[in-house]
Amino acid sequence: MAHCPPALLKDLAALFADLRRWPGVVEKSRAVFYARRLPLLHSPLTGEGERRADVRGRDGWTSLELPTPITATSRRALRRLVEA
Repeated sequence: MAHCPPALLKDLAALFADLRRWPGVVEKSRAVFYARRLPLLHSPLTGEGERRADVRGRDGWTSLELPTPITATSRRALRRLVEA
């Protein structure tokens, strides 16, 4: 599965900027974040051309569809997943 191109992630810039400031979080490549050497978040593009966020939490991976532009509800859901 392909990574989302940067042009499709512009509406997530504030969230990504916050993640870059978290201790122990590293952006290995654009919009691919690791926490203490473990994958945390990446944004793949589905075969249908839709974007989503895959977030690793305590219980494994969670996938969240990301409408374009992102809605306030989806933005809050993504932030909650990443912060968990």
